[in-house]
Amino acid sequence: MPSNPRFVKAYSNQLDVAWDLASPTDSPWVAISADPSFAVWHASASHLPGVEGISFTGLDPGTTYYFKVKNAAEPDTEYTVPVSSATDPVPPAAVSVAAGRPSPGLPVFLGPL
Repeated sequence: MPSNPRFVKAYSNQLDVAWDLASPTDSPWVAISADPSFAVWHASASHLPGVEGISFTGLDPGTTYYFKVKNAAEPDTEYTVPVSSATDPVPPAAVSVAAGRPSPGLPVFLGPL
């Protein structure tokens, strides 16, 4: 049975996940969902023996996802306990500063957000 399911990296539309296999001959079956009960799955996939990580792409920004894994030959009752992480929110496309004088009493911040 796979162990130590974890999120490795989050992007605005992608989550990288990993796990540890008990044997290099194990074939993992991976599931991800925005629903913690997994009533609706966004993706599931079986992988070649020995694979211990994948990337889920095309996800919605700023959304919490739940991930679990099992050996492909095992029943669904053998999934790991789901772990969760959120995709990054979408950053603004561009930030601009207009020339002029600020209104009195309003601070002006120039620099990285």
